[in-house]
Amino acid sequence: MTTYITIQGGNGGSGGGDGGPVSPPPGSAGSGQYHSPGSWQAHSPGTVYALSTLNLGYRLIVSPRTGYRITAQVYQTNTNAFFRVVEQTVLNGTWDQVDGAYVLTMPSSGTAGSLRFVSDTGENFIVTLGIHNYKRWGDIGTNLAPELTGVVMTPQYYSDAHRYRGEVREKQLTTYNVNNRKGRNFKFDYTVAEGNDLKVKIIIG
Repeated sequence: MTTYITIQGGNGGSGGGDGGPVSPPPGSAGSGQYHSPGSWQAHSPGTVYALSTLNLGYRLIVSPRTGYRITAQVYQTNTNAFFRVVEQTVLNGTWDQVDGAYVLTMPSSGTAGSLRFVSDTGENFIVTLGIHNYKRWGDIGTNLAPELTGVVMTPQYYSDAHRYRGEVREKQLTTYNVNNRKGRNFKFDYTVAEGNDLKVKIIIG
């Protein structure tokens, strides 16, 4: 687990005020040369500045960045068709099945995975779930051409050539529903929408 440290300044070091962020002294970043007491101490690239001592009036905020897990449970509310998952796609992570649920595990924000469903009536849809700027998001695509698989569609959410998909990702929706041409409704609904261990229902009408 990587730990990110942010130092926020006070009011001259004599009180507990909430001043703005304090930058490292000039020439200190990555140089390892600035080591006076209470000052920034530079470390190797890829790490974050650490203070040798903390002066009164500064506040230390430690923000852990861990991976994310989305557990998706699938519900079918209508018996006039049977949908099954035929493809699991992920940009950076893994899909697993645990107790009948589909579990998407991702190492960080900025990635997503998709489940493609087809039915015995010839209907299909893809639900895509992911993390954008440390918050969940999702989308559903229906009436898909046979060549529009999860492998094709999932990267489109990060492609400048498919900006409309990127705009959906940036909305960070917690719920969404859409009908296909036959009037069947497809929905996702995050029941745990905050944190790193998320849960979502995929509901097929």
